[in-house]
Amino acid sequence: MANLRRTQASLIYKVCVILLLGLKDSVDGLVQDNIIFAINAGGPFHVDDNGIRYQEDPLGEDGIASDFGRRLNIQHVSESDQILYQTERYTVADSFGYNIPVTKDGDYVLVLKFSEVYFRAVRGKVFDVRLNEEHTVIENLDIFFYVGYATALDIAVPFAVVKNVKQLILENGENSPIYGRNIPLDFLKVSSLPA
Repeated sequence: MANLRRTQASLIYKVCVILLLGLKDSVDGLVQDNIIFAINAGGPFHVDDNGIRYQEDPLGEDGIASDFGRRLNIQHVSESDQILYQTERYTVADSFGYNIPVTKDGDYVLVLKFSEVYFRAVRGKVFDVRLNEEHTVIENLDIFFYVGYATALDIAVPFAVVKNVKQLILENGENSPIYGRNIPLDFLKVSSLPA
């Protein structure tokens, strides 16, 4: 299962996605050369305090982009990087997703940055995160439950790509074939939660 921790960054139905090559144990002190994919989900292009260049959300009609959180001050985030947590992408349907480009074998860390900018109670927004169409790497995530309202949450998901970009292996040993040069990353709405 993914590693949950509070940091100076954010997460989904607002989704910012960073995929790092070769940094398995730490995301502190990142340099632009290590980033292979970074988007500001639901938001515009942004260069953060570490020099990471987040591209504008490319999804268009897949899900809904929102800047509802722009009026909020997100906790645990510098003033200049607030936009990464204030904008979001969500869905009223079942799911939406991104294709993460991977061109070589190596150890990767998928860093998902979240903040809850709409709901002010537990179970208002609950979702799963699936990697490579097979692995639920985050299950029943309720951002408000973990950090409350307008507070940053980062989740790191380490994995490896091996066999000439043909196989993905998670830390727990689960593995699956990679088709093409993209790894699908999907966010799936949870219809109901156990009480």
